[in-house]
Amino acid sequence: MASSTPARMARPNPVSTPVRVARAREALAAIDVSSLTDRQRLDLVGELERLKGAASGLQARAVEAVRVHATTAAQDGTVPQERADGGRAASREELTRSLGSQVALARRESPTAGDRFVGMSRALAQELPAMRGLLEAGVVSERHVFEVVAQTSTLTVEDRAEADSRLAEVAARLSPRALGRAARRVAAELDAASVVARMERAVSSRRVSVRPAPDGMAYLTVLGPMPEVVGAHAALLAHSRAVTSGQVPDVDPRGRSAGQVGADTALERLSGRAPGQSQPVEVHLVMTDRALFGTGDPARSVHEPARVPGHGALPAPVARAWLRGAQPSSKEHPTDDAANDGAEPVAVSAGPPTSGSAERATGASAEPAAAWLRRLYTSPDGRDLVAMDSRRRTFRGLLRRLLVLRDDVCLTPWCDAPIVHADHADPARAVGATDFTNGSGLCARCNLTKEAPGWRHTVVGHSPRQLIVSTPTGQTHDALAPPVLGWGWRPTPESSERHPVTSVDFCRTMEPILIVVEHAA
Repeated sequence: MASSTPARMARPNPVSTPVRVARAREALAAIDVSSLTDRQRLDLVGELERLKGAASGLQARAVEAVRVHATTAAQDGTVPQERADGGRAASREELTRSLGSQVALARRESPTAGDRFVGMSRALAQELPAMRGLLEAGVVSERHVFEVVAQTSTLTVEDRAEADSRLAEVAARLSPRALGRAARRVAAELDAASVVARMERAVSSRRVSVRPAPDGMAYLTVLGPMPEVVGAHAALLAHSRAVTSGQVPDVDPRGRSAGQVGADTALERLSGRAPGQSQPVEVHLVMTDRALFGTGDPARSVHEPARVPGHGALPAPVARAWLRGAQPSSKEHPTDDAANDGAEPVAVSAGPPTSGSAERATGASAEPAAAWLRRLYTSPDGRDLVAMDSRRRTFRGLLRRLLVLRDDVCLTPWCDAPIVHADHADPARAVGATDFTNGSGLCARCNLTKEAPGWRHTVVGHSPRQLIVSTPTGQTHDALAPPVLGWGWRPTPESSERHPVTSVDFCRTMEPILIVVEHAA
């Protein structure tokens, strides 16, 4: 008994530990680097990098302790006090998903990254003691450890311990990618069969994905077996070189480089369209009437960027050029205001704002329209779309589209995954309304996590829509719907003076905004 008393007395108070760490963080901001020499400043940079590794090691120990605590409570049939919500007990799958999501919120990253950190924390605590020591000492970074964990994940406990010992000897001199290659080599040497089996299982994860790129571009990624992907790339390069060298008489390079020809060829073949044919898909552009036509509120700029939901901002001139390309035969008729402001209006057909179908407006061209406009309305300051009611149990049709346009990507803080589910913040089983305010755009993972015991989503604001995400451990995180034109937007001073934002009926005065739905011919 006497020997255990000092240990208990030396143990830091768990309540005060985060406070002490916060004070240390604040002390870093108070350091004056102007009095240091360049040598000292660079030494400081290096030491801070090691500090990041040590902090990551401490995070890993804390996360593993939470995981062990939750797992033990589930096995014993008990629920920790901070998670007792009077509801059903969480399943093993829900516990795993819930922990990854809580860690992601705490670390301000996506739920997938949170899952990965939970797995790394468990591996460090149970199977990679040497790498854990290097991380806590700041010798390696979190990226180094992620590489080792990923490349040795198929090894047995004994083989992983051997890999841990061998890799720790060289980790300090290698970059994260180089350490990953070394880990892959050691794993193949210790257990080639498990590595081969993992590669065979990886074939089932083949897929095609798209993600936004800067300057109105996007990446189309094909994940597949290496021989096939490399072979397809080589064939595409060979065709591109043949086109640029004039060896393909049916294709005009038109001054394009081999890379440009390769990209054009790949997109044409994958989409099944002929050269010059419009893309047969639907693209949504969110623009103000001022940016599109040069009309409307004169206080707004005609160069206010548009937004492509899920992809981000797009300069107004580029958006107008896209629409001109969609209807090359249309004639532009600039207004005087537009001409003075430098706008380049686009002649497009306007569909009725209350109809889901694209009927021709009076006086429109007899040719099939390539772009249709849907008029929506915003709050007085132009930040948010206004509310919309529905008696349906599920979010469908225009109501679901409005949720996607409003939330842009998964509303969970730092997730950024595409919206897959439109669901109730206040559950329908608790008589939550199926309306624009109570609806949330979420990815599949976050929507499933929301239903686990201890989680709660609460709407506390309407314009802007504010959502409070409460976790099983009692933490709360603020989720705010972005401005309808994207983050970085702000109202003009003139608009703010005319329509001050108050807590009174914000829908009383509404200003129009255009949702441009581009249909290729």
